[in-house]
Order: sequence, then C-alpha cells, then structure tokens
Amino acid sequence: MPDREPPDPLYVAARRALLDGLETLGEQRDAAILVGAHAVYLRTGDGDLATTPYTTDADLALDADPRRFQVRVAGTAALLVAKAHKVAERLDDPRRNVKIAKDALDMLRLLRASDLPGVAAVLSRARSLPTGVTDEAARAAIKSVVEKGLVILRTEFTTESARGCVLARRAAAGRDDPAIVAASLAALTAQLLELS
Repeated sequence: MPDREPPDPLYVAARRALLDGLETLGEQRDAAILVGAHAVYLRTGDGDLATTPYTTDADLALDADPRRFQVRVAGTAALLVAKAHKVAERLDDPRRNVKIAKDALDMLRLLRASDLPGVAAVLSRARSLPTGVTDEAARAAIKSVVEKGLVILRTEFTTESARGCVLARRAAAGRDDPAIVAASLAALTAQLLELS
C-alpha cells in the first residue's frame, strides 16, 4: 500500500472544531456519543485499506493538540445499521451517490475489524428485545430500524454487483483492488446476516 499523505488542513481544522465543541460541553460531555465515519475509524484503526481514515465530520485523530476527552463511541452493530440506512437513502440520487461511496467502504472497514458473531448477537438482541430500553415505543422503533437495516444489507450488500458493493468498489479505485473490496464486502455482509 502507498504511504499515507499528511492530513489535509481541512481535517485538522475539523478536529480542532470538534475538540472545541467537546470542551464547551463541560460536565455535559458524558452525554455525547461519537457516531459516523470517525466512530468507524476509532473502532477499526487504519485497517488494511489504502483509503485515508479521516473525515471532516468529527475527526479526533489529526491535530497534535493535547486536549483529549473521553466520549462514548457507537458500537459496530449500530454503526453498520446507520451506514446501511444512510447509503440506502442516497442510492437513487446521483448527486449524493458519489459522496456515499466512502460510507460503503467504511462498512467494509467495520466488518473486517469486527467480531462478526458478536455483532450478529447484538443485532439479534436488538431485533427481538432491545436490552436496557424500558419504553415500549423506543423498543419498537429500535427493532424496526434494525430490521430495515438488515433488509438493506441483504439487498444492497450481499453480492459483488449489488449497489452498495459497487459503491465500495468505486471508493477503492486507485487505492485498493476494487474487485477484492466488492467481493469482501459481499462475503462479510452475507456471513454477518447468516449469523444474525
């Protein structure tokens, strides 16, 4: 794999803004949960993909600024379901389609770095009886979101020619072998669904 280039100044500025926001929260910081692409990178590290694990959304790993905060990071199962919904909502919009290719690649990054049986167990629990949630409406909503996410995974990510895998292939072009990326995403997604 080629050496990584230094981070774009935009990423550095985005991290600085996030840290400023976390600092401003003060005692309320414990209520913050980091989600999205940066949460994926915290869960997976650099991984074995040549794509740079940086984002302008909420990146915490670019600035040498000594400020550090403890925040909760969304779990792998939650991140996969959220990414699946995000990709599906934008698949039919060619203008946004290009921007979500990285999200499909993030899903592969999550799957490669995760304990698939463990993630499957979390998804199964969320579908049947979400633990720790006492409100019936919230439990029903969690179950519905997870079930829809699993349908999206099944329809858009389990074959190399599925739209989600094609997006991951596009995001990998020029960095990683696109065919391997699409095949890996399809195989790991199918394996996860088989376990769920």
